[in-house]
Amino acid sequence: MDNLKKVVGVILAAIALAVAFHALVGEFYGSLLPRPGMVWDILNYFMAGGVLVALVHHFRAKRALDRRETDGGVNSEYLMTNLLFFAAVILSLWFFRNWFDNIMVGDARQGDTIRFIWQVVNPLFVVVMGATACQLWCGAKAEPEAEAEPEREPAVEPAVEPESDPETDPVTDPESDTAKES
Repeated sequence: MDNLKKVVGVILAAIALAVAFHALVGEFYGSLLPRPGMVWDILNYFMAGGVLVALVHHFRAKRALDRRETDGGVNSEYLMTNLLFFAAVILSLWFFRNWFDNIMVGDARQGDTIRFIWQVVNPLFVVVMGATACQLWCGAKAEPEAEAEPEREPAVEPAVEPESDPETDPVTDPESDTAKES
């Protein structure tokens, strides 16, 4: 399973690098292509897969952290897990809304607002995919089953005191000579 996570991490890193490269340099070679949006049309399918993988990974990491944390304290792991989860949620909402719009109406009819959102989605995609790829490569565990639970010491049963028999116990027998002395 760790090898599969590393392979997925490498794939996500490669997709993030391709998106970053095309977002930065695509304007220079876009005019040489038969259609300017052709590279984005291909990259969007890979981006969609990456967004889904990141969303599932960060959801599982958040769920595992929420199960593990009971004191309610805020630490760096809590902040990073929640930040990446909500960034993946926002990324998925913006990406899929714009991608479906792009598929349905095409590049020519997209307005300035949609183009602006693409300019926000692309860097956000690179950041979220880069963080997800690093977590997958370094073996960040999102599954609570993979974590070792601390061993608990067996509960010690309290010693049971034998019940005293009033007929033979001198302390509880009022007629005993030793009970009168004490």
